[in-house]
Amino acid sequence: MKVSTSTFTILDTPGVGDEKGIRLLADAGFEALDFSLFYWSKDPRFQMGDEAHTKYYKYLRAIADDCGIEVHQAHSPMPDYVYTGDEPVDNVYMRMQIRAIKSAALLGAKYIVIHPVILKEDRRTPDRGEPLKDQCQEINYKYYSKLKPFCEEFGIKIAIENMFNWDPVAEKICPTVCSTAAEMRAYVDMMGRDWFTNCLDLGHAQLTGSTPQDMIRELGDYIGCLHVHDNDGIHDLHQAPRTGIANWHEVMQALHDIRYEGVFNMEADMFFYGYGERLYNESARMLYAVGRDLVDHEL
Repeated sequence: MKVSTSTFTILDTPGVGDEKGIRLLADAGFEALDFSLFYWSKDPRFQMGDEAHTKYYKYLRAIADDCGIEVHQAHSPMPDYVYTGDEPVDNVYMRMQIRAIKSAALLGAKYIVIHPVILKEDRRTPDRGEPLKDQCQEINYKYYSKLKPFCEEFGIKIAIENMFNWDPVAEKICPTVCSTAAEMRAYVDMMGRDWFTNCLDLGHAQLTGSTPQDMIRELGDYIGCLHVHDNDGIHDLHQAPRTGIANWHEVMQALHDIRYEGVFNMEADMFFYGYGERLYNESARMLYAVGRDLVDHEL
């Protein structure tokens, strides 16, 4: 199984950039990437004309191919804007998502993670229940339906991720849209498995009342890709495996039990932040070693 990492921290560091960052991560040992397309509308990469955009991402794919590293998946922008589902496709926030879909496809990615829409009030706590669940599902159906034609055009699947919200009363993370495996599966069934799948975020799972291994088994072959990271069960820390509370032996056993055949992709961005730019080479090699050890000895 290939060991992969998200690219955001390193590639978006001034002085590193896309090409140098790809080479750095390949040199560290990674066999695959989760390409972070977290570009805002004012970013030059978003503002490129179609011809320049196509040329640029084909060039980055050639760099990755030259390094022997696969762009297996990508992650779309995460604006603060809350979609209603009624936006036209030329809405700037919709254009950000559409441009990300095309960028990911040009890089050769099989999946692009696009978060479901979360209404700020959709905080699912024991005292509140799930009053906005149907409304959120309707919004997300309209939202993803407008993106689906671009998946078909560019030949890439949208991966719907398990999410969380913030409870300002309890001052802690709480469940929301797609926090459960049942709702994740329901969203994929609603949109159709030809162009939709799930991205299971293992760190998010243990923040919303489940365990990663339980969600792995509940989702089964609905899992197209992974976000692998660890935390303390309270904060979304995005740290390396074995630095938090996850039971990694059980996690890897669950992946084995469902016969997961994707890549082992780590989204441990804060691990890189912790050591800083001067140690990017060393921290990247360490993160790869942790992932490779889990795959080789626990899977």
